Amino acid sequence: MSPKKWKKNTFGWARAEVVGALINAVFLYALCFSITVEAIKRFLVMEPIENPQLILIVGGIGLAINLVGMLLFGDVGHGHSHDDGGHAHNHDGGEGGHGHSHDGEKK
Repeated sequence: MSPKKWKKNTFGWARAEVVGALINAVFLYALCFSITVEAIKRFLVMEPIENPQLILIVGGIGLAINLVGMLLFGDVGHGHSHDDGGHAHNHDGGEGGHGHSHDGEKK
């Protein structure tokens, strides 16, 4: 899985990215599970919301921060590419279109 070819087997820094991704995935699954359990408990045992105005303020601030981040980084659309033969897609192709690039295809 490492992008570099090694002359001997190594499990050092070349594998740190893979191990980091594994730890990140396990943490995200655990977080999703705990949020799901809390949501189910919340549906079963209704608790009154003590300060709904504060919840709306915090949610509005979070939305504003995300919108500013989108504007700053310019990541309104998304793109992906497949490096398996020059086949690439770009979903934010100009004029609201859906652009494709197939540079590696035989003509």
